[in-house]
Amino acid sequence: MFGDIFSDWKIVVYSLVAIFYFQLIKYLDKQFAQKRPFSDEEYLFKMAKIMECSEYDIFFQSAKEWRISKEKTEDDFKEYLLNETLPYYVKDFIRKTRK
Repeated sequence: MFGDIFSDWKIVVYSLVAIFYFQLIKYLDKQFAQKRPFSDEEYLFKMAKIMECSEYDIFFQSAKEWRISKEKTEDDFKEYLLNETLPYYVKDFIRKTRK
């Protein structure tokens, strides 16, 4: 039974090449993912996880420093959820906390 499978060497070679290819892709993805710096959006997510609060809470915490109104902050958070655009005061808060 196994003799029939291994008698056709092309199947074995193609299988090994496929396994090697996927392992190489996995390795390269891991290497480049570690060297790429976090974007502001990714850092906001990680910061919320570390601080054990929501991204919404971080928006309001950063808005306090700039004295931004609650309505403006809520509108900016809705815009963040829809388009992933961070307002200047959140970017400033992220920049300050990275250091």
